[in-house]
Amino acid sequence: FDVLLAQLDTLLEKFPETPYKPAVEYLQARFEAEQERLAKEFVEYPILADSMAFLPANQRLTIEAGPKGLKVGRTVECSADGPVEPEVGNSMPLRYIPLGLNVHCVELRPGRGGQLCRSAGTSARLTNREGQYVTLVLPSGEIRRVLATCRATIGDVGNADHQNRRLGKAGINRHLGRRPKVRGIAMSHHAHPLGGGEGRSKGGRAPVSPTGVPSKGGPTRDRKKPGAKLIIRRRKSKRYGQLR
Repeated sequence: FDVLLAQLDTLLEKFPETPYKPAVEYLQARFEAEQERLAKEFVEYPILADSMAFLPANQRLTIEAGPKGLKVGRTVECSADGPVEPEVGNSMPLRYIPLGLNVHCVELRPGRGGQLCRSAGTSARLTNREGQYVTLVLPSGEIRRVLATCRATIGDVGNADHQNRRLGKAGINRHLGRRPKVRGIAMSHHAHPLGGGEGRSKGGRAPVSPTGVPSKGGPTRDRKKPGAKLIIRRRKSKRYGQLR
């Protein structure tokens, strides 16, 4: 809305006698009214800011993952270096969050922004605090340590029923930008590692991508990554069991 209003102001400055002036003024009034309406329904929920405030109509709206149970009109507090009330939607460093609470939108490096547990219905459980690290149990079952200075938001991400949505027809998948998928065993051996063979044949190997990377829950993480030493226990795969 700020960009649109600025463009309309520039238009009126360049062409003050334009016959479309009443229409432009009408659009300005509509945009300002819509901006005020949104400002009453949303609060600023920054990831990198030091504090939060209700949005007046002339400031930028910041929309982030909506915590489960957050109501319209409630004040959300954020802090980068101190504790705030441990209520749903409030954000602060992990060192100040009480043990046993569920958190989401967790940073992996201080100040980088939330990277873990941002999907609908997900959260991580804060189980331990030792030295400069805290221990989190992630939705996949992985247990890993994160710097205590990293921030997180208390509560679960809302809209947990998103996974139960039935699309109903193939066209909706196309509207979402998903193109049809061809099975690897239906391709030729030039196009896919599972392709080729006489007649109907199995791939003869574990499921992989066209480039040979394990798929369907296979281990793909580089063991030489620096963050590997922070993982206490890897996730558990239905097909491959406990990953190492």
